[in-house]
Amino acid sequence: MSSQENSLGISCLFSSNMDEFLQAVFLFLDPASLKNSRRVSSQWNSFIKDRVWDSQVEMERLTEKLKLLWKEGTPASVERISSQRLISSVKCDMKFVYCCTMEGFIDVYEIATGNIKYKLDCFPDKRSDDGSDD
Repeated sequence: MSSQENSLGISCLFSSNMDEFLQAVFLFLDPASLKNSRRVSSQWNSFIKDRVWDSQVEMERLTEKLKLLWKEGTPASVERISSQRLISSVKCDMKFVYCCTMEGFIDVYEIATGNIKYKLDCFPDKRSDDGSDD
C-alpha cells in the first residue's frame, strides 16, 4: 500500500464519523507519540485537541494510563550529582535538579552535565549574624 493510499484510508476514518475508534487508537499511543501525532496534519491536530485533550472522559483515560506507566515503569537512576551537604528534598524540571539541604541551602545542578549551576543561601542574614558559612 502506498503512502498516498494509506493517507486516504486514514482520512476516510475521519470523514466516516469513526470518532470512538480514532480516540481508542490515539489513546493507545504513549503521551510523547500522542503529542507528536498532533504535528502530522491540521486534521489530526484538531481531532486530538478537540476529542482527546479537551474531552473529560478521554483525559481521565489518559490520566489513568499515565498513572499506570508511573507505577509500572522502570525507574532510571543516574548518579551524576554529589553534594557535601545533607539533602532534605529534591525537585527537578527538564533542565535542573534542585537539592534543598538541611542547612538551608538550595544547590541547583544541571541535568545534562551534573555540574552545580547555583548555590542559593535561603538564610543569608542569619548566617552573617552568627558567623556561620556554608
